[in-house]
Amino acid sequence: MRIRNMLFLPLAVFLLYSCGSSKNISYFQDLPSGESERQMMISSEIKIRPKDKISIIVNSKDPLLADLFNLPILSRQIGLSSLTSSSGNNYGVSGYTVDAEGTIDFPVLGKIRVEGMDKQEISAYIKNELIEKNLVKDPVVTVEFLNLTLSVLGEVAEPGRY
Repeated sequence: MRIRNMLFLPLAVFLLYSCGSSKNISYFQDLPSGESERQMMISSEIKIRPKDKISIIVNSKDPLLADLFNLPILSRQIGLSSLTSSSGNNYGVSGYTVDAEGTIDFPVLGKIRVEGMDKQEISAYIKNELIEKNLVKDPVVTVEFLNLTLSVLGEVAEPGRY
């Protein structure tokens, strides 16, 4: 009986200990401690890669001139990001998909290599090209991601992709 109790006690302790939750779960175990934070601080701007979808909108004092460089606004298109206008209508924003060579085909300017650039670099490049070629005197170029998602992991209220 005493031997049985001696076996039962360590087994009971082991089983009770295994029921506790670990508070220090490392989700990215292949990275050294603090490495993910360091990488995020180094590259805070997201760089364009092939298959990214971006929206590029050119504005100017002359809206008719700026419209030459903007893709049309589509309605009821599958797979496009939607925007809600002030009137409550949903419109699809057509965008550019970066091809395997890292380029997009921009109206009037032609093929532009955007791979490895961030939003501000693309905006500045297109703005300079429009001014240098005397296409638009005062362009305002806005670049946004259309397929950017964020993954939330861990013990949070709503994990998932957003």
